[in-house]
Amino acid sequence: MSATLRQLRVAVPLGLVFLLLGACHTPTRSVPTSPPTHPTAAPTVSPAPTATPLPTATPIPTLPSVLTGTVTLDEHNTDRYESGALFHPHGLAVVDGVAYLIDAGELVALPLQGDTPASRLYPASGQVDGFLLGELIALTTDGERLFLLDKRGDVYGFDPATGGWTVERALDQRRTSPNPVFPALAAYNARLYLLDTSYRQVWRYPYGEGAPEGYLPSEGSPQLSRGIGLGVDGDVYVLLRPGLDGPAGLVRFTGTPPAPDPAFAPQLEDPSFLYLSPDGSGPIWTIDRGGHRLLALDRLSGAPLATFAVMDETIEMRAVFPWEGRLYVSTPGALFVYPGYGQVHQVPGAEGPPAEGRPDNLSRLLALGPFIPPIAGLRYIPERDSLLPGSPRVYRFGIHQGLDLYGGTAGVEIPYGTPVLAVATGRVIRADRDYQEMTLAEWETLIAECVRLHRTPPEILDRLRGRQVWLDHGNGLVTRYVHLSGIADEVVTGTVVQQGQVIGYAGNSGTSEGAEGSKAGTHLHFEISLDGAYLGKWLTLREVRQVLEELFFPTGSP
Repeated sequence: MSATLRQLRVAVPLGLVFLLLGACHTPTRSVPTSPPTHPTAAPTVSPAPTATPLPTATPIPTLPSVLTGTVTLDEHNTDRYESGALFHPHGLAVVDGVAYLIDAGELVALPLQGDTPASRLYPASGQVDGFLLGELIALTTDGERLFLLDKRGDVYGFDPATGGWTVERALDQRRTSPNPVFPALAAYNARLYLLDTSYRQVWRYPYGEGAPEGYLPSEGSPQLSRGIGLGVDGDVYVLLRPGLDGPAGLVRFTGTPPAPDPAFAPQLEDPSFLYLSPDGSGPIWTIDRGGHRLLALDRLSGAPLATFAVMDETIEMRAVFPWEGRLYVSTPGALFVYPGYGQVHQVPGAEGPPAEGRPDNLSRLLALGPFIPPIAGLRYIPERDSLLPGSPRVYRFGIHQGLDLYGGTAGVEIPYGTPVLAVATGRVIRADRDYQEMTLAEWETLIAECVRLHRTPPEILDRLRGRQVWLDHGNGLVTRYVHLSGIADEVVTGTVVQQGQVIGYAGNSGTSEGAEGSKAGTHLHFEISLDGAYLGKWLTLREVRQVLEELFFPTGSP
């Protein structure tokens, strides 16, 4: 188990936080005395105290011009903005005195001056140019606009000055395998850059209309299959998670054609976030050790310039952004600013769903297991991001809600008819014993409707799952076993099955191959649902992978 996941089991009062931070980039924008307000379809305002403006008589401290050594920060030299809108934030950007983050799949605006409450920002009717906004997971900025990545693979634009939304880049429909997977994006020189772990490529898109192009040679770079973060300043930097085929790291691509710089080799352990200013100023900021160490790295060599340590190691740093000579760091429940005077600002508004019912409550998710794997002999979670819950399904413009287990992807072969096991004891609440396979024409009709809508309606998704067995394990936990070729005789709705019992057999029902009558594409699609939400909702793919590894292999892979 990673240190981060262990610490998630410990409840920590926010008032005990001692933070680590640092930065040296100083953009030219000034902080307005009254930050712009932004339209929201359903602003949420709580009776919490209003934010306290920073003192005007006291000069605001800024970062030193040179960062060196090891620094431990405490509550005396940081300021803190506490907000109920930041239970599990993703990304961070500051534009004109407003911090923007993603929480619960939505864009959150957190004013840094005055007493304006936080707000959740939505397009009218939840749609942008006819596209229903899905689940936001990452953001970046060019200093004026925000660019927001939807888990379906679409990129939306948001203009803080006008509150207007646009479809910046709609993902094109395709049926080729693998599905592209975009965990991170960056903006540089009027182009969007998208990291694609499936094609091991970084795609460049000009703003507005224009065809994408691959930044790397056509074959891509194999190590990018482990990519989790992206930065661009003319060169391209990709943050790598540790995996079966290599360690954690940060790769710098430079030259023509671009190639990895062998002299650039920062030593990382469990990185989670990368930021660097696209104008080339300041260091590279990398959050490491699962959110408990912040490194300032030299841009050219990757050598550490300074290391910052968190006094309270139970608090996870989620994202960093330098602005106006200070560093802003998001954590669950608060936004920290270094350097500061130890001031605490309560920012009301935009509270998300209650913690106990949220699908991104990692402490609750980790308490679900341990499970046994649904296929005997499974050795590890598949390395391919496209097989995880939360990855795009571009052929139907949807979000994958389960774990796909194909032969050879998890250390075991899975031919047609492989026994499927109950991961835990539970009651059968669905068993499609009388399932009839669709014709190919019926399957094509369903996909055409998804393309027309640019999304996958729930009723179509259910048909595309094919023959299914659902088990209810109590306390809102349901597991689903999908695309089965058959169901075990004793598995009948209402009966209780034991952990490890055979409940069905792997197949391809509900897929185009199944509709064609072949056995190609055999796999088990396995879902974990908690209170009706799929495991992976509002989580990054890195987080999904860590949760699944802990649920199935709490002591490590066999």
